[in-house]
Amino acid sequence: MINVIQSMLNDYKVENFDQGVNAVREIIQKIILTGLSRCGFFDVAILCGETASRIYYKLDRFSRDLNFILMAPNEYFMANKYLDFMARELNAYGLDVEFITKDDNQRYVLKFNPKPYLGINLDIFNEIRLKFEIDTESQNFGIYEFKFKELPSPHKIRLFDQESLFNDVICDILNQKSNYKVSGRILYDFAYYVGKKTRVNLFSINEKLIEMEVISEDESLNLEGLKDMLIKKFERINYINAKKDVYSLVEDESELDVWDEKYFVELTEKIKED
Repeated sequence: MINVIQSMLNDYKVENFDQGVNAVREIIQKIILTGLSRCGFFDVAILCGETASRIYYKLDRFSRDLNFILMAPNEYFMANKYLDFMARELNAYGLDVEFITKDDNQRYVLKFNPKPYLGINLDIFNEIRLKFEIDTESQNFGIYEFKFKELPSPHKIRLFDQESLFNDVICDILNQKSNYKVSGRILYDFAYYVGKKTRVNLFSINEKLIEMEVISEDESLNLEGLKDMLIKKFERINYINAKKDVYSLVEDESELDVWDEKYFVELTEKIKED
């Protein structure tokens, strides 16, 4: 199995420290997803968020987090047996993992310690902090599908389709509490899905925005109303700070030079509904 990690590293461009961190983090994400598949986690949960976009839909930036949502809300869900299996899976590849619990027992930060024989720079692992979160409370308003991967070993996972991931990106933008601070990663993913001509599902977006308390239960956004809300958000964002959030995750920082209010307003005007 250790040779598998080295083999997978050969598929990445690693010419500097940041590229090494991104490559190793992504390989760890793939190992975790393989382990979760093998222990039946995807019988009850769905992969969502940036790592689903990156690994399975070819988002052209690296991701930091692993996000999941249960098929149905379950306040009594316990992740322990899945985390134990994940730890054993990582150990089989030469990695020890430490789970640092955040606000509740479904949010963790993962730290990794490699076995010496892996032959990978220890400083890279010291830099990696992987957020792992399972949403046990929210309703599932998305559409899921199954995807297969061969590496690090053959596996199948359940994940949201591209439209559902785009819907979530839009809702996350509108749910940002600050008018000025929006995650650069979310903005990048918004531009990515607009560029792919991914359509939105207004029913799903309305239901999720109501759940998030962004709009009231008696509101229902049409496409123009949704665009207006996004444009008002894009008019206030501090794009200099937003870029800092994503610089280390992209191949070419210059592609972010176009980021400003006008750019994101033009992208918003291109959105179409399903």
